[in-house]
Amino acid sequence: MTLASTTAPGKLLSVGAQRLLTALTELNATAPERAVTDRVLAEHTRLLERHIIDHAFELIEHGWLILAQTTRPPGRYLTADLDLARRYERSLGSRAKEVLIRRRALRRAIAAHERKRRTESNGQGRLWADA
Repeated sequence: MTLASTTAPGKLLSVGAQRLLTALTELNATAPERAVTDRVLAEHTRLLERHIIDHAFELIEHGWLILAQTTRPPGRYLTADLDLARRYERSLGSRAKEVLIRRRALRRAIAAHERKRRTESNGQGRLWADA
C-alpha cells in the first residue's frame, strides 16, 4: 500500500501540517502498533502539542489518512489501510453521539435548575442576588 494524499495539485499544506507529515514518516508511524503520541510529535516538530490535532485535521482535509487511537500504543499514525480508516470513522461517529447525549443531559439539568430558581423566587427575580 502506498501512503499518499488524494488532494488535487495546487492545494498547499501549512508549514505545521508539513512538519507533522514529515514527523509521522520519519518516526515510521505507519501502523496502529507504531502510533506516536501528540507529545512526541510536538517535540519532534517543535509545534505546540495542542496544535497537533489541528494539523492532523488539515492533513485529513487534504486526503491523508491520519488516524488516532487511545489503545496501546496511544497516538497518531499515517496509513493507507481503508479498513482501519473506516473503523476510525465509525468510532468518531460513536464518540460524537456520546457527546451529543451528554449535551442533551446538561441542557435538561440547566433547564431543571432554571425552573427551580423561578419556583423559589415565585416567578420573580430576587431583589438582592447574594442575600
